[in-house]
Amino acid sequence: MSVELLLPDVIAEDELPSSLVDSLLEAGVQIVSLSPEGMEYVSELSETYNQPSRADLFGLACAAENDCILVSGDKSLKSAAEMEGVDVHGTLWFLDKLVEGKCLSGREASDALERMIAGKPRLPQKEVTRRLSKWRSENQ
Repeated sequence: MSVELLLPDVIAEDELPSSLVDSLLEAGVQIVSLSPEGMEYVSELSETYNQPSRADLFGLACAAENDCILVSGDKSLKSAAEMEGVDVHGTLWFLDKLVEGKCLSGREASDALERMIAGKPRLPQKEVTRRLSKWRSENQ
C-alpha cells in the first residue's frame, strides 16, 4: 500500500514545532502550498464555518485541492469536510489503514496509539481498547 501524506505549509510553519516538522519530513510527509484558488477557498471556508480553526481549514482546503482524504478527530472540522464533500476519517481509521497496508506493524500501531492517549486526545475509549487488545495479541 502506498501512502502519501500531505501537510499544508501554513500548518508546518505556524502551528508545529520545527523538530516535529523535521521528524515528519524524515517520515516522508510532504509539505505543500495551496494554490491561489486554494487560499481563496480557505477564506470562503472561514466565512462559512466558524468552529474549525484557520489551521484546520487549511487542512481541509489542502485535502480538497489535492483530492485526498482528510484525517482529523475534530468534530467541527469533520462536519465541515463532510459538508464540503471532502472524504474525512479519524485517527483510529488512519492507524487501521496503516496496519492493514503493512505500513505499520500491530506493535508499532499500538505503541503509537499509547503515545496518543498519553497526550490526552479525545479518542473513543472503547475503540482504543479494542485496537490495543487486537494489535497486542497479533504480536504474541
